Amino acid sequence: MNLNRGAGRTLAQDVKYVFDLDGTLTRVETLPLIARHFHIEEEIAELTERTIRGHIPFDDSFLKRVGILGQFPVNEVDQLLADIPLFEGLLEFIQRRQSDCIVATGNLDVWISTLLMRFGCQVHSSCGQVVDGKVSGVTHILRKADVVAALQARGNYVVFVGDGDNDAGAMRLADLSIACGLVHEPAEAVIAAADHIAYRETGLLDLLADVTTPA
Repeated sequence: MNLNRGAGRTLAQDVKYVFDLDGTLTRVETLPLIARHFHIEEEIAELTERTIRGHIPFDDSFLKRVGILGQFPVNEVDQLLADIPLFEGLLEFIQRRQSDCIVATGNLDVWISTLLMRFGCQVHSSCGQVVDGKVSGVTHILRKADVVAALQARGNYVVFVGDGDNDAGAMRLADLSIACGLVHEPAEAVIAAADHIAYRETGLLDLLADVTTPA
């Protein structure tokens, strides 16, 4: 864990809370859920687990998984994920602070558009191209660190919450980072970058509520 950051913020700084989606706000990982629905679970589950742990570069793994799952109708995937179980306390936290919360996910916009409407906040995601109702390619892969950097450039104090290896870069850059262990053990790189680790939703909500008091 990184215990040398998160020392405080000034009165002039607004706090912005940036959340990963899969396994942080959702109670299950979305891509394995899609795979299970279409009966190709084993192939996707292995790729997802190795990616979370940092054993496969996120971009490579993501493109492979999109290549496999892209054959299925976008509208069916979107509806499948629309009602995915969320951590209700975190959902309420975001809904109460919609202007200060951001969801940053590497997932494809065309698969999660209905799901993301439940949060009502700003969203940054990867983008997919759709042809004949199916994903034909990826036009943009989100760099979460870019989201953090843009918020900081506007003078904000940024809190980042995530669990997977692809969150580590953003967490190292954020002013305060929380490793989320609500669904599974956070990736080693995430733990190394984090100022705090939360294994229960109540504990995570307490950490968010106790963001360092302005100096």
